[in-house]
Amino acid sequence: MKKYINTGSKDTRSGFGVGMTELGQKNEKVVALCADLIGSLKFDDFKKNHP
Repeated sequence: MKKYINTGSKDTRSGFGVGMTELGQKNEKVVALCADLIGSLKFDDFKKNHP
């Protein structure tokens, strides 16, 4: 099992946005759908990097 190191606490939404961006970099088939919640779900980087 992969060990994770706590690099500091973040809100769940920020972690979700970062995780989706990392997934998009690893797999171009990853898509994200949201109902006008790009800012709330921290999808800005994902949207910018994976149009």
